[in-house]
This record gives sequence, C-alpha cells and structure tokens, in this order.
Amino acid sequence: LLPGQVALFEPSRAEIFHDGSGMRQIFLNTPLTEEETLKLGEMHKLMAKRGVGGEHGDFPKYMAQHALRMIQSCKGNVPKAVEMMKTCVKERVRRMPLTEAELLPDLRSGFMYWHGRDRKCRPCLVIRVERFAALDRDKERVMRLIMFTLEYALRYAMVPGRVENWVVIIDLQNVFKVVNPMHVGSVASLASAMSTMLEKVYCGRMVWIKIINMPGGSFMSKAVNGVIPSEKRDKVNFPENAAEALKEVFEPNQLERRYGGTAPDLEPQDVYPYHFFPNPCGDCATKEEVRRPSDPKCEIMLPRSLSEVRDSEDFSLHANSNLAFHEGLLWDTSSPHCRAKWEEAASQCSLPPAAAAELSSMIGREVEPCRDISTWLEIVNPAALQNQRGEWSVTSPLTKSVSRLSASGSSSTREEPIDEVFDDVMLIGDELSESLGVVSV
Repeated sequence: LLPGQVALFEPSRAEIFHDGSGMRQIFLNTPLTEEETLKLGEMHKLMAKRGVGGEHGDFPKYMAQHALRMIQSCKGNVPKAVEMMKTCVKERVRRMPLTEAELLPDLRSGFMYWHGRDRKCRPCLVIRVERFAALDRDKERVMRLIMFTLEYALRYAMVPGRVENWVVIIDLQNVFKVVNPMHVGSVASLASAMSTMLEKVYCGRMVWIKIINMPGGSFMSKAVNGVIPSEKRDKVNFPENAAEALKEVFEPNQLERRYGGTAPDLEPQDVYPYHFFPNPCGDCATKEEVRRPSDPKCEIMLPRSLSEVRDSEDFSLHANSNLAFHEGLLWDTSSPHCRAKWEEAASQCSLPPAAAAELSSMIGREVEPCRDISTWLEIVNPAALQNQRGEWSVTSPLTKSVSRLSASGSSSTREEPIDEVFDDVMLIGDELSESLGVVSV
C-alpha cells in the first residue's frame, strides 16, 4: 500500500502544477504562491465575518487541508469556495460514519476499486460500468460506495507533498447490458450526484480519466475525442487502443491483463481488499545495507535513494506511518496566526528536497530533506529502527486496520477473516478516532 517509491517520490514542477504552469495538483507540505496566500487570507476574513472559526476565521480541522483546493476549483471565487465547503460538510454528515461491514457486498461488486499506481505513484481507480447492475441502480448505495472508496485513498494511499492525486480508468465494455432507454433517467440522476461529489467533495484530486472500450469502436472513439476541447484531451480522453495508451503511464505489474498489464484479471468478489503493488516507477535500483551510525550493530536492510529505490516486499512503510504523516500541512502564510499553526510541525515532516529548501528559507534554519528510507523512519517512526533484526516494528495505531491488507505493497492476500483485519473500522465524520488510526479529513 505504501512502498518506498511512493513514500519518497519527488514531484517535479510538472507534477506540482499541471504541465508545470497549469492548475496546482500538490497542495500540502509545499510553498504556496503569493496569489494563493492572498486568497486564503480572503477566505479567513470572510469566514470570520460570518462567525465561523473565531476572530481569525480558522478553517474547521477536517477542511483545513482542502481549503486551497476549493478556492482553485472555484477559480479564485472565495464566496463560492465557502459554499463549496458547506456542501462538502453536508455530504459528509449525511453519509458518515461508513463501515466496511455494511459496505462489503458493494465493495465486492467489482463496480469500483483501486488497483495499482501509475508511474507518478498516483493510485488508479477502476470503474467497470457493466457491473453497475449489481448495485440495483440505488443512487444512495452507489454514493456511499464512492465515498468509502475515495476516503480510503485519501487516508492510506496519498503522501502529502509528494502524491496527492489519483487517475481513473472507466471501462465501458458491455455497457449496454446495464444502460438502456428504460434506465436513462436513473442513470442521469446518478451521474449528476457523482459529479457533485467528485467536483465539490473531492475536488482537485483527479489528474486524468481514460474511458476505454467505447461502444462503436474506433469510429466512435475518434468522434468523441474530436469534440473534446484540445486543452482537456490530456485529462479526459477515449483511447482507441487501451493497452497501448495505458502502457505509456503504467508499469505492467500495476495493471490487470485485460488492460495490457501482467496482474491477474479480477473477478468482482476479488477486487476488495484493494490491490497495490511494489515498484510503480519501475525496477530501477537495488537494495543496499544501511547501518545506523549510532548503532553499528544494527543490520537492517533498507533501500536507498529517493524514487529510484527498488521496493522490498519484506516490510511495510504503511505499518510504520502515523497520523501527522497522512494528514500533511497547508503552508498558509496569510497571517502570523495561520503561520504559527504549522511552521514548527512542517520542519519535522518527511519533505522532498525542493520543499525542504523552501522551508529552510522561510524559517531561517536548515531543514533536511528526506530521500531514503532510514531518514523516513527517523522522522516518521524512530522506534522502527530499534529492531536489531530488521523485523519492522508496528507502533502506529494505523496498523490495526488497513495496513495488514497490503503490508508489503503487494497484492492483498491473507487467510484471516476480513472483519478481524479491520475490526469493523472505517471512516468517521469530523471526529478523530486515534485508537483506530482513522485520519479526519
């Protein structure tokens, strides 16, 4: 679930801003522009004026990390961003808490599931429309499934400041089995509800969608691509040859065989627990032994070097992560009050070199970047380095739930009943359950 290549991925400017100069894609644990800071200041003032967040207009804890995403989604319109925040809260309150136990049949419908990551370490969401019928076209049932699935990724598959987005494959194979003129109304209603959730509740997360197996073959794909504005084609497109298109952005082990990869094709009941695999960036380095200077007897085998590390299946970084690591920080400098809330904590985060250099300049003291697993563990979970035999200690409360599903970053296979692994835990609203390791968003 959290291989070394993901935890240490170093985004380029093209990953932080779409194509280097477009919309921002990485929002946390990274410096913001002057314009973005001004907009955050406007939002604080408007909220304070409306009696929200006290005299400083503080963002609610579960919304703080997403405030700038909302501003960007609303094209800088701060009042609209505040309304979007209300919509987000409303949607969460309506449907949370969600538990695995109540959603398990739908999670195993095969309609929507996470499978692997692209070469930029972004998790891939697969939507198989032909399996929609298994949900009885129940809009609320589908919406709860979508919320659970996306919240899972936010809590366990992202690395603030490094990997904050997802990609989507929508497979229309056999779509006419489930969509016919008799169901157009219900499908349109569902599509509208899904749009609201994706655009407002989870805005700024999707990098691209590839819609494959379009009915009508290449003729229809060409026709549809022809009406998509050129500036949108890299975000939404209909490739004629799915395998050829996907191999440009995925390593083969990250994709099912039906999409040109080498991973087994999954039946509906097998898609959950979700499947993640090591080496999303490719096999580009070998492991080296790293001895901890303060303990020459320590012989933990650790991979070295930023994103060029070859992942090991012998340990789990996810099992050694903590709450602060998964939350991330919005470097809001719109006022001394806002800056004081994150500045010290930011210096203790596992930052890529560019962010560490910027933070060093901002706070007037050197902040070391995190570019290897030993440094990552020193920052995130120092206790894990105390194990002399190299067996990874499990000190994080997160390990009570999801970490055991895919501890090595490989496919999630195990013998224990799923209830025992999860202890019936998933997704709360605005309250934090530290004992279960669930991060409030």
